[in-house]
Amino acid sequence: MKTKRRGLQCIFLLILAVLCIIIGEVGLYGNAELLEYAAPYSDQVGNNTSLLNALDDLKEQLPDAQLSASIFSTNGWVQTSAGEFTTCAITGVAPGWFDLYHHSLLCGRYFGEAEVIAGEHVAIISTDLAYTLWGDIHAVGNEILLNETSFCVIGITDTPKTLGLPQQSMLYIPLQTAFHMQVQPAIQILSGLNERESQFENTAKRYFPDGTFYNHERERMIAGMPVRYLCVAILLFLLRRTLRMINGFSKVTIHKWQDRYTHVYSSRMIYPSVMLGIQCLVTYGLWVLIAYATLQLAIAPVYVFSEWIPENLSSLRSYIDAFARAADDWYALRITLTDSVLQIRRCGTFISMGSILFLIAMAFLREKTSIEDDES
Repeated sequence: MKTKRRGLQCIFLLILAVLCIIIGEVGLYGNAELLEYAAPYSDQVGNNTSLLNALDDLKEQLPDAQLSASIFSTNGWVQTSAGEFTTCAITGVAPGWFDLYHHSLLCGRYFGEAEVIAGEHVAIISTDLAYTLWGDIHAVGNEILLNETSFCVIGITDTPKTLGLPQQSMLYIPLQTAFHMQVQPAIQILSGLNERESQFENTAKRYFPDGTFYNHERERMIAGMPVRYLCVAILLFLLRRTLRMINGFSKVTIHKWQDRYTHVYSSRMIYPSVMLGIQCLVTYGLWVLIAYATLQLAIAPVYVFSEWIPENLSSLRSYIDAFARAADDWYALRITLTDSVLQIRRCGTFISMGSILFLIAMAFLREKTSIEDDES
């Protein structure tokens, strides 16, 4: 009875682990080669000029690259002529932004380059915002009020979906228009598709030294590391089971092998050491993976905000002060995380959870088989 219950627990954990890994892997799909440089937006004079100058500089240095820029604000209020109003997130975009992020246009059209440069009062909205304001997505040509300024809706895009968060209504306007409207953005982003990431990062840092560079391909590789480790652990587990089966079915052959190779480093050391190593990797792999996930979630921010590192590593007070600074500046960390990178890291958390559950199930399975072997 106890063995049956343990088997059901193992199956349940395996199903849950596979679901977590599948959810995480599906969420990692898209924009694999995208480079992003995110910096907090300040109200200093000339900040918008810096973003446009950085974009122009990048275009000169990387003429074959696909580049764009954007600013993002979460506290937008929009209203229709009929009086319907709601909150939304506002994104001011430069030419080429929709091509970089692969947003599907359901109806209407994208911004023209002349509209972006001239700062025209045109807008593209998400389906969620269209349904909230007008009840359907046939809103092209309608007027919308932002900060008491009228905008003409020229396109409808799909509502972006972020794993673990509710859907957010989005309003896209030209970058120059966003600067003129003073939409109070929280973050500004340079985006590009190019292999010369060092040149992209160095140019962006010259204009925004307090920003953070993200390579989506590298972010996905880091997020998927637990799955690679899990595959190795499963292969070692299967190898160990295979060796035990071989040991059980061919004892005579093993005895002959031991009689032939009586050297201390062969029969008495190699085979037991290999078995012990495989057993330790599978058994204690759970703790290694937990430690890896903890380092990713808890210590990775230190590499972004070096001021969070305690000034005196031997003083408890320094750690308390560093923790207080981290708690106060946590919003700043969220600001420098773009939505795309945040999505990747959430998916990485799902993958880590699934891998840990899978290893726990393997530990139950190993214990179950050990009990059966002892009973036999």
